[in-house]
Amino acid sequence: MQGRDIPPPSLPAAFAHRVPVRVLWAWEEPEDLHTLPSSVGVAYLAETDILTDHIAVLPRRQPLSPAPGAPLIAVIRIETRPGFRDTPELRAALAAHLAIYGSRRDIKALQLDFDATQSQHHFYGGLLQALRLSLPQDLPLSITALVSWCGPHSWLHSLPIDEAVPMEFRMGGPRALAFTGARPRDQITEPLCRTSLGLSTDEPWPPSISTLNPATRVYLFAPRPWRQQELAAISTTPLTPLARKLAR
Repeated sequence: MQGRDIPPPSLPAAFAHRVPVRVLWAWEEPEDLHTLPSSVGVAYLAETDILTDHIAVLPRRQPLSPAPGAPLIAVIRIETRPGFRDTPELRAALAAHLAIYGSRRDIKALQLDFDATQSQHHFYGGLLQALRLSLPQDLPLSITALVSWCGPHSWLHSLPIDEAVPMEFRMGGPRALAFTGARPRDQITEPLCRTSLGLSTDEPWPPSISTLNPATRVYLFAPRPWRQQELAAISTTPLTPLARKLAR
């Protein structure tokens, strides 16, 4: 795929038209989503890339059955292992590999999931810059983000991405939603982090969830396969009662 000399502008408007405001994460579980309404997107784990001094690609192993015409986001999980070292060659090789998703006509966006440590931010930023240049200009690029990345003076600010999804779970117990009632050091102020949100069905959602802007894209994670009786509710139920319906 031919690159460009400069990265394209962010495409939040295009993203909003491509991907609904409710999205399920379909992780490494067998998932039957054929009855899911088209008003709900599916962000499915497509592969896991293990980085050492080279790239080991682990394709999705579990079956996925989305509804016909479902808005799909391919999610790439990135993990590092002992021996990982940031080199221009590794960045270029990984960007070239991920750019293959730019030719896919069945996906609406590409999302990277990488819990980069502070020492890996430079590598991740360089990877995203190289990847953006290799993708079609109209394909939105999303990443998941730790809430700690989303405060003032965020390192995400200059990245060529269309959204960073704050992961409001696995954070050590109940807490105020960072969008609204959090302590100042936990508040989400980075614009790239303020258009979407990640929640898990196995943790309580704070009451302040009811104050979210209705245009906020909410990604839902479940630590087991989605159940058929949940799928219709996800598309029609407001978030506060939905939390009760999805609770284990």
